[in-house]
Amino acid sequence: MQNVLHFSVSLSRTRDGKKKNLLELIRKFKSVFHHNIDITMTNQSDYKLTIISHNAKGLNTPVKWRMAYKNYLAHHADIIVIQETHFKKGREPKFLHPHLTRCYYSSATNKTRGVAILIRESCPLVVHTSHMDREGRILLLQAQLNDKPITIVGIYAPNTKQSRFFSHLNNFVTNKKSGDLVVTTDFNNVLDVKLDCSSHRRDRGTGRANRALIQFLKDEYLFDIWRNLNPKQKDFTFYSSPHKSYSRIDLILISGTYLPYLYDSSIEPKTWSDHSPILGTLLIPQLQASRGKWRLNESLLSDDTFCKDLYKQINYYFKENCQTKQ
Repeated sequence: MQNVLHFSVSLSRTRDGKKKNLLELIRKFKSVFHHNIDITMTNQSDYKLTIISHNAKGLNTPVKWRMAYKNYLAHHADIIVIQETHFKKGREPKFLHPHLTRCYYSSATNKTRGVAILIRESCPLVVHTSHMDREGRILLLQAQLNDKPITIVGIYAPNTKQSRFFSHLNNFVTNKKSGDLVVTTDFNNVLDVKLDCSSHRRDRGTGRANRALIQFLKDEYLFDIWRNLNPKQKDFTFYSSPHKSYSRIDLILISGTYLPYLYDSSIEPKTWSDHSPILGTLLIPQLQASRGKWRLNESLLSDDTFCKDLYKQINYYFKENCQTKQ
């Protein structure tokens, strides 16, 4: 069995000049010993933002809640987007877990469809506004992360009249987004019929609906994170019994500006739902806090001892630095 050495290199406290030299040294090591050395470069100042997208096929029972959130929190998820919540409009729970107290919903008037976005209490995401459609299929949050605007979108697409829905979705997102996008979705359709289906199906990956879907991705400059990391691999998130075929219809998409921050993505095993959860992780650079301007604590001016000492120091300064040259 081949021995592998693992190195974890932290760059957070390394000066720029030394950091460049260190990275060059690491590249040389990897080029010579790449079969035996695994080097992971991390930055302690980066925030690891973990996102889960999952079609739950109903969360109306306490048993399902417990299974769901035990699974979600085991992955240390910051943002959880759930499709098919089946909560009735106006009857959604205020919160479903002590660590997930920030809950946003788009629900139908009956117990069908529904999208929820749950945000971990410790997540630095600040939500300003939420928007939802009337059908319980779209939920959009205008938010802020590290002082930058970001829009989180949860989508549960219909099986029928998809072309109309994707055109409506495009307009909805375009009119309400702010900043870069993170889109989590069950599209009920695929982007590439050859790679995302186990067998060719005429109802997916072709036709007007697929063209409208692809146009949405192009207009919003969105990228499929799992496919970005697995360009040729086949894996699936859903099995259709009537069609006897597997497909990858559940996706996490991000704006192109977030691609450099993409760290990982995986399709998790199916457990209590008929869909597999999708995980995505972004390493978001932390903004350094501004030092601001120095300002005198004015309360010190009411301290007689301080004022006498200050007066003495000012006189000393001018005596030493402003004497007339002979």
